Amino acid sequence: MCEDIGAQPLPILSCGIACQFNSGELCPMDQLDSYIQDALDLIEFANGPVNSTWGAKRAALGHPEPFNLKMMGVGNENWDTQYIERYAKFQAVLKAKHPEIQLVSSAGPFPNDEHFKIRVAEVARTARGHRG
Repeated sequence: MCEDIGAQPLPILSCGIACQFNSGELCPMDQLDSYIQDALDLIEFANGPVNSTWGAKRAALGHPEPFNLKMMGVGNENWDTQYIERYAKFQAVLKAKHPEIQLVSSAGPFPNDEHFKIRVAEVARTARGHRG
């Protein structure tokens, strides 16, 4: 659909936290790897060559050309330390394996509450640490 309307895709993936307003269930940090692998698989599906596992699946679905995925969101309206530690784990792996992918983080559901301010400060601090 993005191709049809000239838009860039921005898939948003779970970071292992259920809706914090409802249950707030957390995937334990030592079990987060399958969530991160989902992100890696999605990147390979979108951008990988047709001779890769997921690129071959994309081609079999009728789209041999890469989608040229450039951005990916990690977490949806998540906040606080549980989110920050999970995002950091995603960020470390994804930036090491796919530095071409721009990660988009969550800052919580409200535009100017305390969680938002904490997350914005954390994003700024983290971004400075990843600049060359």
